[in-house]
Amino acid sequence: MGVEKRILGGGREACALDRRRTTEDVIRFYKLKVIRINMNSKQHGARKGFTLIELLVVIAIIGLLASIILASLDSARKKGRDARRIADMKQLQLALELYFDASSTYPTGSTAITVPTAGTSPSAQDIPAGLAPAYISSIPTDPTSATGYYYQYEGITSGGGACSTAPCPAYVLVAGLESGANSSGWVGTPVTGGVACVNNSSAAPYMYCVHS
Repeated sequence: MGVEKRILGGGREACALDRRRTTEDVIRFYKLKVIRINMNSKQHGARKGFTLIELLVVIAIIGLLASIILASLDSARKKGRDARRIADMKQLQLALELYFDASSTYPTGSTAITVPTAGTSPSAQDIPAGLAPAYISSIPTDPTSATGYYYQYEGITSGGGACSTAPCPAYVLVAGLESGANSSGWVGTPVTGGVACVNNSSAAPYMYCVHS
């Protein structure tokens, strides 16, 4: 009996020792796993950041794109204003034709046209006030307030000079464009005492003229 008790007692102690070792192994295993998870999360978090060089490159790209967009926007605005100017010229042409049908002459206008070229620009608008409101609701004006961009009119004699006394059988309308030369179908013909209605292409304002 004594021997059996000692054997059973030794077996229990061995089982208890095995359980302790198993528990310690499990605890050690999970500690290592937690450490590895923390290390991986730190490494993964580090990968999400940006270096100073990467940030500078991104800022430079954004600045370049912004400058391109602003340049395109400015060009679009200029083209929009030029479209408005050409439309205004067509409205004035229609009003002048209605005036001619009613009066058998175009309005007189002896003020010499100032060709709107770089360095030589008109100082004020010169469109016959008598067109409104009978033939046009209101006299259109240039869409920008920039110096040199004005609408101009001049009555023309049969000889091509300025017409100061009716009847005036012809006329010329002139505007200045911003975005570029636009062929108005009349270039190189001297009018108003030697001023040639040409589509200047050197710099804005670019001359745009229409005639009867």
